[in-house]
Amino acid sequence: MRLPFHLPGQQNVVYGEDDDIDDVLSKPSVVSTIFLSWMKCNERLPQARQLTYVEFPSKFVFKTSSRSWEIRKRYSSIGRIHSVFPSTGEAYYLRILLNKVKGPKSFEDIRTVNGRLYPTFRDACYAYGLLDDDNEYVEAIKEANVYGTASYIRTLFGTMLMSGSLSRPDFVWDHTWKYLSDDIVYRQEKELDVEDLNYSDAQIKNFALLEVEKFLLRKNSSLRNFATMPYPDGESISSANNHLIHEELSYNNATLEDELRCMLAALTDERHVFDVFTDAVRINKGGVFFLYGYGGTGKTYLWKTLSSAIRSKGEIVLNVASSGIASLLLSGGRTAHSRFAIPLNLNEDSLIIWDEAPMIHKHAFEALDRTLKDILMSDSSENVSLPFGGKSNCKLLKLKKNMRLPVGMDDADIEKTKEFANWLLDIGEGKVGGRNDGEVVIDIPEELLITDSIDPVGMPNHRLVLKVGIPIMLLLNLDQKNGLCNGTRLQVVTLGDRIIEAKVISGSNAGTRTFIPRINLSPSDKRILFKLQRRQFPVSVCFAMTINKSQGQSLSKVGLFLRQPVFTHGQLYVALSRVKSMDGLKLLVLDVDWKITNKTTNVVYKEIFTNL
Repeated sequence: MRLPFHLPGQQNVVYGEDDDIDDVLSKPSVVSTIFLSWMKCNERLPQARQLTYVEFPSKFVFKTSSRSWEIRKRYSSIGRIHSVFPSTGEAYYLRILLNKVKGPKSFEDIRTVNGRLYPTFRDACYAYGLLDDDNEYVEAIKEANVYGTASYIRTLFGTMLMSGSLSRPDFVWDHTWKYLSDDIVYRQEKELDVEDLNYSDAQIKNFALLEVEKFLLRKNSSLRNFATMPYPDGESISSANNHLIHEELSYNNATLEDELRCMLAALTDERHVFDVFTDAVRINKGGVFFLYGYGGTGKTYLWKTLSSAIRSKGEIVLNVASSGIASLLLSGGRTAHSRFAIPLNLNEDSLIIWDEAPMIHKHAFEALDRTLKDILMSDSSENVSLPFGGKSNCKLLKLKKNMRLPVGMDDADIEKTKEFANWLLDIGEGKVGGRNDGEVVIDIPEELLITDSIDPVGMPNHRLVLKVGIPIMLLLNLDQKNGLCNGTRLQVVTLGDRIIEAKVISGSNAGTRTFIPRINLSPSDKRILFKLQRRQFPVSVCFAMTINKSQGQSLSKVGLFLRQPVFTHGQLYVALSRVKSMDGLKLLVLDVDWKITNKTTNVVYKEIFTNL
């Protein structure tokens, strides 16, 4: 039996748009939830007080008709409490206690340890000794202080907060704030052009907290999400919020004319492009643009042009892409999951928002459709019947030239390069291997195949072997503004006891250094009936990456290992088009019996083109 729980006064309430609020709040399901009824049963029956919440279904059964727990007369049941992430704060600590505390009659009983009532569930967890020791993170920051500046260390602290790995963030702050604020006085003297400023410790702490808050705001979070952390004064936060708005408006690194000229070189229908450009400039109430097409560099030019056109009118543009690597190509780009807090596990009832279309699950677009219709329904009842509430503007832009391939080519290679480019486009449009409206088996040219047998070796997930100079890949988003996202490739610079210092080795942020701490990681697969958690460095040795993580990258040589066929639209094209020439591409393709073959599957759905 799945056992729900909630914080005091935060039980779920289900209601319709025309329901009376008093009627909703008086429903039995609100005042007598399964969780609250458990505590009421502990008041009535002494034998109930011998069981934890998770043990309760083995001896008791919940009767929906009476909204109460009764003694079980036959059969048995196993209880499982809903899982929550550490970032949820008090709800996470309440869940920990529910696996420990027996027979509480109230929320206060759950927070009572050895006769002492603690103010928060987190404090009660710590009194029970159920939380990890945060001294590791204190030592990690001290270790990072030897190698890095205060700015890097504040980013490291913000990353620790966002990971949900700190059981007592205030403890870590109290023991490390001097390292996090080491440059504050110097920065203020430089900004104000005043020498020998004399700030109190409280003022220095406030400035350091403000810098941490700026980092968290860029990650759609805040120090307010961490109950025990101090918070900078209101005037400073108001300035920080304005700073973020100005930051969004400042992403305009080239003139509109230059970007438009580059874009037109990659497009077929110039008149159509000017129509799109004009539409973008005319936007005055916000909107959503979906861009999709082969020839990633040309699409990037178009995207930058649209962004610049809108920003030139003083409007804010939120550039999003489907992968972290692809988002780094956009001005101020973020992944859609990060920008709009999209859950990793989507279903048909999810609500959200979006670019980089067909590589994403259809549930995401259905969720966007429902969300916009719901938001815009108040403007006009007709919006409910329009796709995306009438707010989305979808256009298909055909690119005639692959901007990646001609770079650095000699005249003698132009014809060969042209043939390769045409073959790539045919792969992307489903023209290879006969009629394709879904999946079709295609033949890979002989010159691209690898016919030596190999035995791919993987590293055990629980053991990470590193040395200075080895390439690694991040497995989650740490700081997208500085190019540190899921899939970013780095090189190990220093191996400490509790941190890794690494520098970015590709993309526009190449050379940027960062500190990577160990953080608590859990699998997001909802099919696992219990939660696994391990504290480890969120990196893997980067001798290989998945096709999706390769989006947006241009490489000189690519070896593609297809142990299994691709499984989604355009995926094979993405893999094959990462190289600048045919000479830089090799494939190893296996059949169902793990024997080398020259045949593989290409997935292309024609409705993706025709419906647009």
